[in-house]
Amino acid sequence: MKNSSIIGSVYPFPFFIGEGHDTNFSLLKGKEIFSSEEGKINQIVMNNLDKFPQKSMMTGFKENNIEARDVDHWVFGGKGIVKEEDALKFFFSKFKAKNYEYLKKNKRIHYVNHHLAHTTLGIYGSGLFNGTFISMDDGGDESFPYDTVWGKFSKNKIKTIQKGNKGGWGITRFHNYICEAVGYLANVDNGKVMGLAGYGRVVPNLYEKLSRFLILSSDGFTAKCLLRRKKNDLSDYNLSKLKLDAYQQYKILHKPKPPVDLIDVTKYYSNVDVAATGQKVVEEVTLKMIKNILIKNKSKNLICSGGFFQNVSLNKRLLELGLKNVYVPSAPNDAGLSL
Repeated sequence: MKNSSIIGSVYPFPFFIGEGHDTNFSLLKGKEIFSSEEGKINQIVMNNLDKFPQKSMMTGFKENNIEARDVDHWVFGGKGIVKEEDALKFFFSKFKAKNYEYLKKNKRIHYVNHHLAHTTLGIYGSGLFNGTFISMDDGGDESFPYDTVWGKFSKNKIKTIQKGNKGGWGITRFHNYICEAVGYLANVDNGKVMGLAGYGRVVPNLYEKLSRFLILSSDGFTAKCLLRRKKNDLSDYNLSKLKLDAYQQYKILHKPKPPVDLIDVTKYYSNVDVAATGQKVVEEVTLKMIKNILIKNKSKNLICSGGFFQNVSLNKRLLELGLKNVYVPSAPNDAGLSL
């Protein structure tokens, strides 16, 4: 790939089947970088209806005075079960790019899996040449469904050592359930619940009970959430959230509905104390896990990416580990994947 090549990067893959969200587009033209999150333009957060970032892409073209036909290389998130040829023939034709046959034959179509995209944004943005990386979010996506991926990097070589919790039953899922236990939505309101924790206190008895639901693996490198909802135990619609000028599908289709075991443990405590104690469990288990990984890799540089690391209370504690460098990219969640 020549340095002068124009690169268009799209997340997720166009017409991706599944719960893609935070759709975004990035464009590299020489030394110029354009990157935009579709939700910032639409003013709708977590919009599951955006199947690819059309407005962001067209804005990038306008800003750089180009059209789709000028893009030399296209980079996409995982395509999952979508038929590549059918989807991309339509996509490239619709936006008047170079045709699919030419791009495919000349190796101008590229894919980056979910956690590798998180990881490389952190590594390349950090300016560091070696160290440990860890990427954590709630199950990746349908084409790469892992909760935690970690490894090490040296210069431009990235080595994944372990993929954990296929299907997403890790620390992030645990915090999602804490959100629902205090009346907020998982995957949407985690930041609010992290903030709420600052108003509560860590209750020792509750801490002990909650800790039983989040267990380190035997090797100490991943953690598993033991909480489960009953099979087919779905929440009701929440039609009070229906706003046609800012339609948020996720908030309409879901109401908080934590697992019964979690309700039994938390029902006698205030929401602020549940948030604070849950945050404490999350921090302690994550720190133990990351310390084990750092010892394994003999590393003093740490790159953290994935939506889980939007938890700034946890990130503050990472800075207290005594490492040489800790770096979290400015868009660690899915909004940074195209970049």
